[in-house]
Amino acid sequence: MTRIQLTDVAYTKEKIEEAVVKLLKEYRALDGKIQAAEAQAAGQGIDIPMEIEDEQIEQLAAIGRAYSMSPSLDSTTVTRGQAEDFFFNAQTENTQDADALDRIAGIFAGLTPLSKSGHLDPTGQRVVTLQRQMELAAEEVIRLRNNQARIETALHHLQMIAPQHEKLLRMRYIESKPIVEVCEELSISRRTQDNWRKAAIEKLAPLLGLVRGA
Repeated sequence: MTRIQLTDVAYTKEKIEEAVVKLLKEYRALDGKIQAAEAQAAGQGIDIPMEIEDEQIEQLAAIGRAYSMSPSLDSTTVTRGQAEDFFFNAQTENTQDADALDRIAGIFAGLTPLSKSGHLDPTGQRVVTLQRQMELAAEEVIRLRNNQARIETALHHLQMIAPQHEKLLRMRYIESKPIVEVCEELSISRRTQDNWRKAAIEKLAPLLGLVRGA
């Protein structure tokens, strides 16, 4: 079977085709994703399901210290795993303390806060600050814009060397036109469409930087 080198791993032509089609289909949604990321980078539309303010952190720390002095947890030799298990299993009849202990266990499960004031991310798996989330969104804007430019440049080069092939891929995967409509607009048969599509993908893959060598 013919194999093509994709980055550092050998992939079949079918895998190359899947990668090209995936990029083209994602391209049509990039403008919307970039706008959303730009808004978050400006502090807009960020979901904060659980806020942790400085005062709350101090209260939790005080309760945590009090319960950590329990004979069942030697704070001088405790490991992170032991502390996590302790707070996860800690129980009390004091409602406020019980709530605080649950929150402490949640923070342990979600890794250490990046700073005093932060919040659990939408997955509830880590504590991040609003500023950090804005920074991550700004980084995402750059990544998405780079992907967009990469695809646009590749399509432009394909258009220069094979305009009909570029038009076919654009109609099929970016504009999502049905095959019948594509064939009618290009005045080609279904069989010719199949051949052009395969040839177009083979030409576009190296332009996208997917194929390093045959």
